[in-house]
Amino acid sequence: MRQVLKASGITKEETERNPQAVLDVLAFHMEGPPPKIPTRKDMTRQINENNLLRKENFKTYYGGLKKLGQGASGIVYSASHRKTGRKVALKIAPLNELTELTNEIGLQALSRHPNIVEVIEAYQGPEEICIVMELMVGGSLTDCLDIKQPMAEDLIAYVCKKMLMALSFMHHEYRLHRDIKSDNVLVNNRGEVKVADFGFAISLTTEQLKRTSVVGTPYWMAPELIRGQEYDSKVGCSMKVVNF
Repeated sequence: MRQVLKASGITKEETERNPQAVLDVLAFHMEGPPPKIPTRKDMTRQINENNLLRKENFKTYYGGLKKLGQGASGIVYSASHRKTGRKVALKIAPLNELTELTNEIGLQALSRHPNIVEVIEAYQGPEEICIVMELMVGGSLTDCLDIKQPMAEDLIAYVCKKMLMALSFMHHEYRLHRDIKSDNVLVNNRGEVKVADFGFAISLTTEQLKRTSVVGTPYWMAPELIRGQEYDSKVGCSMKVVNF
């Protein structure tokens, strides 16, 4: 970005007077024009096309389940594909949460990015929904934290950069995660950092450019969200980092 700014001919004085305008120009030059904001109808269609839900019993394809943890909307297990042996993570939730899970599966499947946990497929059984995702063997960022030995500053910078890359991609596509916290940031033994759990994620549309619903984890919420005020993608960058 510094090289683009230098080649643009924009002066230091102009940058200081209009910082946001300069950033917008640079982003346009480097990324191209932003995508068109979807309508509610278009977003519903995209989510339905990407929900990956199959009406089969997931146990036909996966076995060796070992419980990893439990969240607000389901229990997470590690498992193996019976034919290929691939290790995966399974999120299993009750069938009565089908509507919410359809939105979660669709938005996460749409958000394919190196720093977002991949959704592979999903199964609808007689009593439960199973979402199959890539397995991050290092667990959550919470599991990596040690109060007695704080994370080194360069590691904090690395983790924050990867998280922000995921959020930047989502916000560019007019999607909000709305539950960024250390529990929902996963790591593996290759040094990869990925955002997970789209249970509270939504998409902005032409009919609703801002949201007011209060969802997420209060300790991590941006002030305008917890107060029930209108918000957009900026709340995604207001997460607390004191736990690092």
